[in-house]
Amino acid sequence: MRTGDGVNDAPALKKADVGVAVADATDAARGAADIVLTEPGLSTIVTAVIGARKIFQRMTTYSKYTIAMTFRICFTFGLITVIYDWCVSKGVGWLCVCCGCTARHGISGSQMKHPMVCCCVCVS
Repeated sequence: MRTGDGVNDAPALKKADVGVAVADATDAARGAADIVLTEPGLSTIVTAVIGARKIFQRMTTYSKYTIAMTFRICFTFGLITVIYDWCVSKGVGWLCVCCGCTARHGISGSQMKHPMVCCCVCVS
């Protein structure tokens, strides 16, 4: 990481892994830099890193939650299938009824014109 503000810093900013031009930098430095600070001082970098870490934490938490919920749904329907000795088509049919046919559309990959007909067909 390199910082600079003048014409003489432009080649170093261009060559660096991350070039940072400070607030009052020349146009040459701004053009060569990867990041241009709009406020004086380097504290804006710290603020940006803290914000990025919060966003990354939220994304990680959401991903873990989504994976856990998917596992829970699959485990529950698998358990119901084993306990009640359902065949897979009936399990998918009941999933279709419970979810308003959106699951069946996603599984089959087709667009149905009449979703209520789909639910009646799934259960039978």
